Amino acid sequence: MHPTLVRDMYGELLYQYAYFGGPVPEFTARIRDTGALTTLADLRAAALAQEREWADAHDSVLARELLTTSYSYERVYRMGDFELRRFLPPFARDQAEQHIGELIADSAGRTAYLKTFRLSGAQIKRGHLLRSLAAHDWRLESTAAGLGTDVAELVRRIRSAGFGRLLKRRPELGG
Repeated sequence: MHPTLVRDMYGELLYQYAYFGGPVPEFTARIRDTGALTTLADLRAAALAQEREWADAHDSVLARELLTTSYSYERVYRMGDFELRRFLPPFARDQAEQHIGELIADSAGRTAYLKTFRLSGAQIKRGHLLRSLAAHDWRLESTAAGLGTDVAELVRRIRSAGFGRLLKRRPELGG
C-alpha cells in the first residue's frame, strides 16, 4: 500500500470498515521448513517468495480496480521537480469500482503522494452522463443519439441526476 494512504484518511476508513465484518485472520508470513532450506540463500529466496505473494495479494484484492483502470490525468500545478495531477476514471457504467483523486509525482514519475476517493454507482452514472454531454459538445440531440435514447429521456436523466440547472428553458423540454 502506498504510505500516504495509511497516513491519510485511509487508515480511519479501514478502522471503520473493520466493524462491519467478522474477525480478520492474522496476517503472518510463514516459511514452511520442508527440509529444502539448508542455507541462508535458501532462506532469503523463501522470504522473497513470501514478499512477492503478499504483493500479489495486495494488488489483486485491495487495489485491483485502482491499478487496472485507465485514467485521464490533468496536470494542475508544478513546483520544482514535482507535479500535482488530478485523475478521473473512464466512468464506465459496467465497472463497479472507480476512483477519482490526485497525486504528486516527482520528475521520474514516482508517486510521492496519492489520494483517491471511490465513487458510488450514482456518482459513476453522473460522471458518465457529464462526460457524454461534453463529448457531444453539450448538444442534447447528438448526446441522446450517442447514448441510444431520445432527447426527452436524456433530459429526464439530466434532471434526475441533479443537473437540471444546466438545461436552457425550452418549452418542448417541459421547462
